[in-house]
Amino acid sequence: MPRSIPSHPSVRFLQKEAKDLLKAHKSGDPSCCATLRYHFRFSRASDEDILKAEVSLQEVQHALALDYGFKDWKDLKEDVEATPTVEMVDKGDPDASEVFRSIILDAVAEGATDLHFEPMDHGVRVRRRVDGMLHEADILAEALGQAVIAEGMRSAYMDPNQRSKSQDGRVVIELDDGRIDCRMSSVPSSRGTVLAVRPIDTRTPIFALDRFDFEDDQEERYRALIGSASGVIVVTGPTGAGKTTTLYATLSELNDPSRKIITVEDPVEFLLEGIDQLPVSSDFGFDTALRSVLRQAPNVIMVGEIRDLPTVNIIVQAAMTGHLVLTTLHADTAPGAYSRMTNMGLEPFLVRDTVRGVLAQRLLRRLCPECKEAYEPDAEQVAFLGIDKADAGTLWRATGCEACQHRGYRGRVGVFSLLETNKRVKEAIMTESAAAVEEAIEEAAKSTGWLSLRDAAIRKLLHGETTVEEVIKFT
Repeated sequence: MPRSIPSHPSVRFLQKEAKDLLKAHKSGDPSCCATLRYHFRFSRASDEDILKAEVSLQEVQHALALDYGFKDWKDLKEDVEATPTVEMVDKGDPDASEVFRSIILDAVAEGATDLHFEPMDHGVRVRRRVDGMLHEADILAEALGQAVIAEGMRSAYMDPNQRSKSQDGRVVIELDDGRIDCRMSSVPSSRGTVLAVRPIDTRTPIFALDRFDFEDDQEERYRALIGSASGVIVVTGPTGAGKTTTLYATLSELNDPSRKIITVEDPVEFLLEGIDQLPVSSDFGFDTALRSVLRQAPNVIMVGEIRDLPTVNIIVQAAMTGHLVLTTLHADTAPGAYSRMTNMGLEPFLVRDTVRGVLAQRLLRRLCPECKEAYEPDAEQVAFLGIDKADAGTLWRATGCEACQHRGYRGRVGVFSLLETNKRVKEAIMTESAAAVEEAIEEAAKSTGWLSLRDAAIRKLLHGETTVEEVIKFT
């Protein structure tokens, strides 16, 4: 007979139960075997054979769902999510700090890049962004949810009683095998404080260039660029494209005792050992901070973002006086980054003489290898992508399975377009018509074999890493 679901369950409760079962299995505790035996793999297996087997969290979740009388984990979650939220604070709910910690750790385990605690009329909704997409994870009872938000803010040295202004903070969750660094931001809303959390799992080496999905010789060429003694290197792309991760990986590559590296950021997203990181504020803006930084005699400067002409002017001055400057800029393409700087008011000859290169990037969702489905693209789809039918061959599409929580995607793949400021690009930058600069740079770049973002994305598509929909949407 299936077990009964506890009164007033939550997805968080079920996720914790699944993880506790997985921990029990890893520690050799036979108490987990009764539940795992519901999985078809272990239906006739002995306790000894179950404990010897390699078991994934997805398999444990599936077994737990079957134990509760559901056909799979997705159906169990949907049933629980449909259950009305009931106030439980006075009935022995876990301490708010433990709930906050559990929510963060569950999100990190799922690969979430940020979380959102959002007060609603009858509770607090918790959402996670996984592979660039937001998903609802839980709805906390109103009193518990407000207590969790307040506790999270206090842990980051923010004042939960200051409900009329935005605040920023940081908290570190210590674990046996590492730590989770969380950058937090709160804003007031009509229903209460909205809290956003960006967790970074330090146990996973995300700031490493050799983990990036560069094409062909892009990594070698980018390493050569950042090895320059001076000049400006720009990383461009929309919000959420991974620009900060690229800059941090670059700084980690350059970080050694022979170099003094200083960053100017708003805010400092992650603390890097051996690097001086300066947060900007209302009375210590980018231009003021940069002037101060130059008096520190750095070798490398990282500026979080080019936002205005005063900032870019100081960046250019720093590059011309022997500093290597890394920065980001919101532009759609690598050629567009050059024209964006001239449109801000920077003299074209300064762009030509100081910018060493531009790295444009996007993050596309990666197809789940367990369930991706092959198909033959039609002529219209091939024509739209601008590829030959013979080159297209077999493409792949998302379907969904337990391993990817029925999303069809698991993880993301980076797409990069690297444009170095070579002789032809320099000539194009000096095009008399400002409106024609970007087009001239693009034509010059293509003549030297430059790979655009769309070209790079199509390569990922033809290798079976992503889908046509992702290529079209993000490039």
